Amino acid sequence: MGSRVTEWRHRTGRSKKRLPKGPVNYRAVAIYIAKKYFGDIWRMYPGDILQEIEILILEAGKKRIKGSNKFYGNGKGRMGLVSYSRACQARFYQVRKNYGLYRNKTFFSLIDAGGEEARRRQ
Repeated sequence: MGSRVTEWRHRTGRSKKRLPKGPVNYRAVAIYIAKKYFGDIWRMYPGDILQEIEILILEAGKKRIKGSNKFYGNGKGRMGLVSYSRACQARFYQVRKNYGLYRNKTFFSLIDAGGEEARRRQ
């Protein structure tokens, strides 16, 4: 016999056993995400990130958070942990982008910095 989760399944493949639903500590979740995945802006602008977290907590109370190009949450029941964490990541990414801190991006200049062309000719 397998695990309790796989004892009975819907035709769609979803297990009948569901994850427990309970209260979410929105502040703790947002701070954890900010420290773990957005450490650069957490170190540089902690006040701004805490302000964004407060705004996210207020929007989570309305059960609908506006991301960059989509909404998170459906406005019914409570805002779940998964949709809230996705909304936090989208908002923190927008903060990072607005400050010009692009991770894993390299910028280059077409202007020669140290006279490299002159060295090549010699």
